[in-house]
Amino acid sequence: MVVRELLRTIAQAAVRDTLNMNAYIGQADVKVRFNYVSTYGYWWLVDGVSVFGNTSVPQTITWSPSATLSASTGATVTAAPTTTTTYTATATTSLGCTNSSTVTVTVRPTATLASLNASVCPGTSNELSIAVTGNGPWSGTLSDGTAFSGSVSPITVSVAPTTSTTYTIATLSDASGTSISTDLSGSAFINVKPTSATSENATICASELPYVWNGNNYTASGSYTIHLTNAVGCDSAVTLNLTVNSCTNTLNVKAFLEGYYRGAGTMAATLYDLGTSTDATATDSIQVNLWSASSLGNATPNYSVKVLLHTDGTATAIFPGATLGNAYYVAIQHRNSIETWSANPVTISTTTSYDFTTGLVKAYNDGVNPSMKSLGGGVFGFYGGDVNQDGTVDGSDMNDVDNNTALGAFGYDSSDVNGDGATDGLDMNVVDNNTQAGLFYARPY
Repeated sequence: MVVRELLRTIAQAAVRDTLNMNAYIGQADVKVRFNYVSTYGYWWLVDGVSVFGNTSVPQTITWSPSATLSASTGATVTAAPTTTTTYTATATTSLGCTNSSTVTVTVRPTATLASLNASVCPGTSNELSIAVTGNGPWSGTLSDGTAFSGSVSPITVSVAPTTSTTYTIATLSDASGTSISTDLSGSAFINVKPTSATSENATICASELPYVWNGNNYTASGSYTIHLTNAVGCDSAVTLNLTVNSCTNTLNVKAFLEGYYRGAGTMAATLYDLGTSTDATATDSIQVNLWSASSLGNATPNYSVKVLLHTDGTATAIFPGATLGNAYYVAIQHRNSIETWSANPVTISTTTSYDFTTGLVKAYNDGVNPSMKSLGGGVFGFYGGDVNQDGTVDGSDMNDVDNNTALGAFGYDSSDVNGDGATDGLDMNVVDNNTQAGLFYARPY
């Protein structure tokens, strides 16, 4: 052992000196004493004293706790703790000197997501399993942001994806610290199968309610949705758009009957006068037929309805909803008048009006006779006198009228051509005049 840098001041000059202290090695308490001796009375300074040795002292190093170490003694050991642990190393020399130091080994938590490959419907709950190590409790997040926590491994976390998703572990922490990416492993894939949505429209008549659809009864128009299962086993939303129509279309016709016409736009109230109707405007019943151009060769019309003809020539016919938007010839039949057709097909809307009385052009004309009888004042009506409804006015009709005239017939009879309730010479006049004209009904086929 050497004491260095002993400075002595001689004539104000710094002096460096070295002392050998080998003789004191091994002594527990050694003191170095400096004594100043001077004949001149000057002061002195001692500075920069250092003590060092070049001899190693044997020592033993022990470690604690030693349970998770590769050895309990030695300058170098290997630690393998399962939780964060602080180790203490104590060095003891052969002379009995000791010194201690500590080192802390932090154990980061680890996590492994169990492999999964599932195929489910949207929103279906699935359980993921996460095996963790470290100093619990643990908390973390999955790659989609779903949080999880637990005090026991494995930790179960529930997910319900709406789209196909691959899950990994994004973060993990425990009481000791936070893991890094290499501490986290495993992945789980959940395939989300598609749902489906469809709609269908239905239009029905109110009289057809309730509407039965997929086992359910619907009594009003609206949108109705039910949920079924599609081909992949997931939800299939099906919407019914139901429209409930009245399913009838109104055809307002106006027509005058030659024999019944009394002038000034009015006709006899035959049915009322005979007491068969309480309606003071009831003239007679007529049959309104609708014929499509494609059905003219058929024996019967597409649609037919019997309605009341009023004294002002008006009548209202109600037809099924299926007639909407379609075009038909309008043909009117009366018990003792020539059957008369509209000049052209009429397109049926919800409410349609057709007036025969305003001109010859409103009735179909075959070019042989005028299509209707002029009643004066620009008003036209259907020819009267076809008593037996064979499509013409001739001697056979005359015979019917003549016979009933001879009998003094009164009441509701087809031989009453002028609608006054009696069969007499007035009816004969109408038939006789039209017989001479050689009338025959005109049809577009």
